[in-house]
Amino acid sequence: MSPKGGGGASPLDCSISTLNRSPIWRGSASLAAPDKIAAFYADAAKVASDRYSRRKAYHLRALSTENGLAWRARRFVRFLGHTGVGALRRVRDRVSAARGQDGVPTGAAAGR
Repeated sequence: MSPKGGGGASPLDCSISTLNRSPIWRGSASLAAPDKIAAFYADAAKVASDRYSRRKAYHLRALSTENGLAWRARRFVRFLGHTGVGALRRVRDRVSAARGQDGVPTGAAAGR
């Protein structure tokens, strides 16, 4: 499972908080006890986080590789969304450049 597809650092953060929350891990020096490992992997928050990360990773892989009509449509809609965001950023940058750093219109835009 890749970090990007699996939720980034969120699964790691969940694992760390699971270890910090559990008094079992702070009680002794040995970390290899089977009951400790079982308790770690049975933690409800960790199980939910792992399930979400796995589901997200498989969905993103399918979005990238599947050839069915529904997956192609999803990719196309995603492409349109990203294109729209890029267009809005270009418009924002042009407006910012026309206004100048102090917010006052400069150049050709100042005469309007």
